[in-house]
Amino acid sequence: MDADIVLAELAALDPDNRLVGIGGGGQRHHASLSDMVQQSQLFPQFPLSQPDYVNLAVGPDTQRQAVGFGLRLLTFDGGRIAVLQRAADPRSGRQTASLEVVAAVPETGTAFLAEYRRRMDSQSVLKGQVISLVMGE
Repeated sequence: MDADIVLAELAALDPDNRLVGIGGGGQRHHASLSDMVQQSQLFPQFPLSQPDYVNLAVGPDTQRQAVGFGLRLLTFDGGRIAVLQRAADPRSGRQTASLEVVAAVPETGTAFLAEYRRRMDSQSVLKGQVISLVMGE
């Protein structure tokens, strides 16, 4: 949830940012962003589509819609980057959420990730809430 909020804030710094989805059925869940880009040069198997969304709890009685699988295209620190955001999907073998960044200039990707980490450390939807942890099976 925090990642979705931070990514939306960083994308909003570029008024021309875009959020798109990636089609391709189940195969898209097993390929990295760089693999999708490389394979799409030969075979158009990952067409642009609508992003996938998930609902996540942000409080005892509150939920928020977040990007479950989406590609953010934006300019950051003067360079173009693409950020693929994926929610955890145990059915596809993905136990945790992930973020993949592709940048034309490596320094742009590094600067983006540094700012992303800084904001993740300072912002959280859990701040000010009581959290109860329970052991499950």
